[in-house]
Amino acid sequence: MGTPPLRAETLRGAHLLLLPHGVGAAEVSALLRQRVPGTDLARDGRAVLADRAVPAPGAEAAPAVLLGPLPLTWRARRVLGLPTPFHGDVGSVVGLVAPVQRSAEPPAEADRDGLHRAFPQGRPVGAELEGLVLLLALARRLGGAVRTCGTSALLRPDPARAVDLRVRTSTWVEPDELLAALEATLPEAESARSGDLEELLDAADQALTGAPPVPEPYVVSGRRGRTDLVLLAHPEDDPSMDVAAGDVTYEVQWDVEPGAAGPGLRSAARAGVAAVTAALVATTGGTVLDEDSFVLDLRDLQAIAASAAP
Repeated sequence: MGTPPLRAETLRGAHLLLLPHGVGAAEVSALLRQRVPGTDLARDGRAVLADRAVPAPGAEAAPAVLLGPLPLTWRARRVLGLPTPFHGDVGSVVGLVAPVQRSAEPPAEADRDGLHRAFPQGRPVGAELEGLVLLLALARRLGGAVRTCGTSALLRPDPARAVDLRVRTSTWVEPDELLAALEATLPEAESARSGDLEELLDAADQALTGAPPVPEPYVVSGRRGRTDLVLLAHPEDDPSMDVAAGDVTYEVQWDVEPGAAGPGLRSAARAGVAAVTAALVATTGGTVLDEDSFVLDLRDLQAIAASAAP
């Protein structure tokens, strides 16, 4: 027997990803598969999210599950009570069903998308937080929004606020070579290694044992137009990342004082980060990932790089 069709009533108690008209199930499923390998939301209508978080004390130890997408009929819109002004703009929804896990402790990370402000009585943690962060990432990429269950807050992530990029590759480039490759894009850049005692001891141990040396992380810093940029080069150390994408990571970040990032500066920073990343890919190859760990097409990367003069 096949899976019974999803009904709007099933999503009444779910956090909702509101998707614009024209965003199909295959597109959502392809993006989700980048973050949760092995899932096929378009085929199965559900995807279980691996829960790497520790459940809050007393909370149910269950993973979060995505259900949908559910095309919105007029009846479904009434059942879900979609808010204006997105009521007529939403073509389908994906529901997040997760055990409620909340904490009264203040968040350690910045609340860029308003998630913590949406839960004034206690912020989500554990599987619920991971699921909501994923919904926000999908909404940012697809031009959608997230309606939270319980508080009915409506969060619409701004894609322009996601500036930093990174490159996953199998090519390790030493600082001098990388500086030469970036000379036209990031003039007068400088590089530095941490060179701490532990790294020196590791290098000595490798020399004695004959083990292949592990590339030593380094930093490249420079200025492009009005934007200070930092490039971090290091072996990939996230065990959850797919090793097939490469074992080296180059992170390109913009550096700005808190509170000083206006829209104009952020736009210039996006173009600068994209330009440096494009030059980096030309040297190392590899895959470009945005801040939400979604693959960024090289044509989109070049379009962002050309969007503002250096």
